[in-house]
Parts: sequence; structure tokens; C-alpha cells
Amino acid sequence: MSDFQPETPEPIGRSFFASDGARTPGIGEECTAASVWRLAISPVAETLISTTDRRVIERGIAPLPACSAMIIERSLGTAPCIDLSLCTIRGDGSNAVLAGYHRSRDLPPSWLTQPVWRSIRDHYRHWMQPGSMLHENVPSTWLEFDYNQLASGCSLPSVFVDFRTATADSQQPLCDIILAGFVAPAARAMTGAALHRILSVLPRQAQPQFLGVMLPRDQTTVRFCVTLPGSELMAFAAGIGLAAGDEMGRLVAFSARHTVATVLHVDVGERLGETLGIELKPRDGEDWAPLMSDLHREGLCTATERDAVLGFPGRSAIVRNSSAPIATADLTLGSPDLWRDVDACVIVRSLNHLKLVCRPNRTPVAKAYLHIGYLWRKRLAPCR
Repeated sequence: MSDFQPETPEPIGRSFFASDGARTPGIGEECTAASVWRLAISPVAETLISTTDRRVIERGIAPLPACSAMIIERSLGTAPCIDLSLCTIRGDGSNAVLAGYHRSRDLPPSWLTQPVWRSIRDHYRHWMQPGSMLHENVPSTWLEFDYNQLASGCSLPSVFVDFRTATADSQQPLCDIILAGFVAPAARAMTGAALHRILSVLPRQAQPQFLGVMLPRDQTTVRFCVTLPGSELMAFAAGIGLAAGDEMGRLVAFSARHTVATVLHVDVGERLGETLGIELKPRDGEDWAPLMSDLHREGLCTATERDAVLGFPGRSAIVRNSSAPIATADLTLGSPDLWRDVDACVIVRSLNHLKLVCRPNRTPVAKAYLHIGYLWRKRLAPCR
């Protein structure tokens, strides 16, 4: 997922505009994920995200609140596939919509007939409860939508729960809560035991990142994401029974050229999944260009994709008539309910990480994860 920290935007002028040609949201329009998506994606290269894919994603997330951030998952080197994740943070006003506590907004009734969305609602209610294990230990929850779900008319997401600030003592209880909330009852004991074994043999330097359940795909397994020193990744994989073959060794060597630590993604159930993900992020922001060039040399992305990914970072903004320039102290996470109550919205696009996916007897696949963060300044006197 993401380690997003809000960047400091440059001062922006006083006029009301939507930069980069995006359609300005209507004054009475709700602050939705779709309205932010339109603003953020307008300047992005068509070679990275086509017009058709933009519209499918916009329609698929239209019923959802703005949340706190997005990540675009773009496969490289193959037929393009685009998934989208939405981030909610503890205290984000979007959580009230997802929990069913908002005074005037809710998810579509047809969505709430789906067991997946009912389990997600229960999760958000538990998370919003002060003093609960989730509230005290989980800073963010991500909802990941596969493209085919976004195109379906009733988007069912996977759920990833943030473990990055969880204490060692809270990790196992958090796992139990997530298993009880999202994993099929018949699979909970087996999956829980396998996950416990992995937690018990983690190297001292390891740091769990996320625990996810791919709800539309398989509700009998969980995806465990853990940061490991690159030098220990192969030994850890072998120690938990993963088939660490030559192809995985090649990807680990590729990762070691660009980063010190990597995040291993492994599917845990009655048995470990055969698909492995290796997430990497350059040591420094300036190292993205060498990383993407190396990816191209390895045949894992095209030259056009390399250039489009490197061209993704930037800023977009909406500013209403205001006597004050935008200062960092004025900007906060968490959108108002309506665009009429927005004085300014600054959208920051950045490169988050790459993931290399290894499957037995198949060519490795690379994916770029592109981050969209947004910050808000609310009007002191809302328009009426």
C-alpha cells in the first residue's frame, strides 16, 4: 500500500480554477472519490491510463466518499490492467459513510445486500469505536478494487489493514479480528494457524506492513505483507516453505540493486500460495529513473510505459476566490461533504512503489503503484 506523508504544496493564486483542464466540480456536488479522480487524472498520459479505463473507474467509485488517498495499480510490459485502491485513515470523515453513521450519505442499498460490503461495514464500525483493538492499533484501511469489479456495477473490494504501527503484542489479536471479520468460517482455523507460524519465525528486523483479504477472489486465504532486509528474503522464504526458485532469485537480485529492504507479499491459507510479490521502492526519489530504466532493460516494461510512469508525478488544484494564498498549515486530510464547502483542494501525484510478481512456470510481471494524495482547505463560511 502506501507510506504517504502530505507534501508541502507551493503557494497557489487566488482565482477559482481546476488546473490541467479537469472539469470543475459543481458547487452542490458531493466530495466523492469520483470527483477527486477526475481532477487528479486529467493531466496523466493516455498511454498510462486510457480514456475508457478512466471512465470505468470513475463510474465504479462514484458511490464512494473521497477518502484520504488513492493508489493506481498499473501492470507493465503486458496488456495494461488497472486496479484502484482507496485509503481511509483513522478519523477520516469518509469512515462514517462506510460505517453507515453519516447523517445524510450512505452506500447504495444494492451494495449492502452483498456479504462483502456488510463485513466491510462491520469492520469500519469496530474501527471507529474508541478503545477497540482496531481503533488503537490501525492507522489506515485500504479498499482495493480490481478493474473487473469496477466495471461490474457493484464494486466488491479487497481489504488491507495497516499493521505498520501495531505493537508486537497486538499483532496476533489483530490477525484474529481480521480472520473473524473477513475469512470464511471453515478456513479460519487453518489460515490462522499458518499465519501464527509465520509471525513466530519472523526475523528480528522484519516489520509487518499489511494484512489483506482478497474478498472477491478467495475468502479462505489472507495476504501477508512484511518488510525484510534484502539479504534475508531468500532464507526467510525457504524457512516458511516457499519455493524460492531461480526466477525469485533473479527478482530479489534486481530489487537489491535499488533498495535495501523489500516487502514480501505471500498468500497464506491451508497452504502457502505459489504467487509471490516483491515490493520495492528506490532509496531516494531521484533513483526512480534508473530503476525504471533497469526494469525496461530486463524486459519488464516498455519504453513508453517507463516514460509515462516517470511523468506521473505532479500537482493539480482547485482554488476558490480567497484573499489568502494556500499555506501548509491551512491544509488538512479529510474532505468536506460538499464541494461548496471547499476553499481549496491540492492534489499531489507521486510514485509509491513497484511490485514484481513471480508465479511458477510463468514470466514475471511488474506493476507500478502510483499515489494520489489530496489535501483540503475548508471554507470558513460555507456557501448557501
